[in-house]
Amino acid sequence: MKKILILTAGFGDGHNAAARSLRDAIEFLDENSRAEVLDLFADSYGAFNTLARKTYLGMVQYAPSLWGGIYSMLENPFVEKQLGSFTRLQTMLEKILNETQPDCVVSTYPVYGHVIKKIFAGHERPFKFITIVTDSITINSSWFRAPSDYFCVANDASADVLIKGGVSEKNIKALGFPVNPIFADNPDALPQPVGNEPRRVLYIINTGKKKAGKAVDRLLELENVHLTITAGRDPELRARLIERTRDFGDRVRVLGWT
Repeated sequence: MKKILILTAGFGDGHNAAARSLRDAIEFLDENSRAEVLDLFADSYGAFNTLARKTYLGMVQYAPSLWGGIYSMLENPFVEKQLGSFTRLQTMLEKILNETQPDCVVSTYPVYGHVIKKIFAGHERPFKFITIVTDSITINSSWFRAPSDYFCVANDASADVLIKGGVSEKNIKALGFPVNPIFADNPDALPQPVGNEPRRVLYIINTGKKKAGKAVDRLLELENVHLTITAGRDPELRARLIERTRDFGDRVRVLGWT
C-alpha cells in the first residue's frame, strides 16, 4: 500500500480544493494507494491560525491592494528564508513523517516546501516531494524557491514563469488544476436554446458583493433568463438575495458554497 500525504492550508479555498480533489482522484484511480489530507497550520496553531486566516480573507475581500503588497514581500530573499521557521509546524511535520513513513508528500501551499527543506537540510529526503502550484501566471517565487521533485502547474503560461525563475523544465508538469474525478465523466451536451426557450445564466459572486443585488435585478429584467446564483460562504448575502428574488419563483435559484 502506497502512502501519500497531502499538505494544505486554509488560506483561500484553492489550496484545500486542490488537496481534496487530488485525494479523491488517487482513491478513485488506485486502490493500492491511500492518501491523507492534513492542514498542519490549523493543527499546530489553533486559534491563532483561525485569526490569521480570517485576517487574510478580510484583506483579500476588503483591502486587496494591501494583501498584494504583503504577497509581494514574499519575493524578498530575507522574508523568503523565514518561511521555513514555523517551529510548531516543523515539529509536528517531523513527527508525522517519522510515524507514517510516506512514499510521497504533496504540498498545495508554498510554506511546506521551505519547512521540508529545513527538516532535511544536509541529508536526502526518503520520499518523493511534489508541489501543486495553485496560482496561475502571477506566481510568487516562494512557490518554487524550495526544492521539489515536480512542480505541477495549471497551464503552459505558468510553466514559463517557473522556467524563467530558474526551475528546470524537466521538473515542471503542466497538468491543469486538480478537480474532482466526477468531472472526468463527460455529460451529454445540452442542446442550445431555441427561440424563446429560457436562457440559463450562472452568476458566481466573488468580489463586488455590494453591487450583486443590482446585477441580479438587471439580469432578471430579461424575461427569458433563468438565473442560478452562488453566494459562496456568505449566508447573509444568500439570505438577502433569496428575499430579493422571492417574487421570481423558480426562475431563480440561490446557492451557498458549491
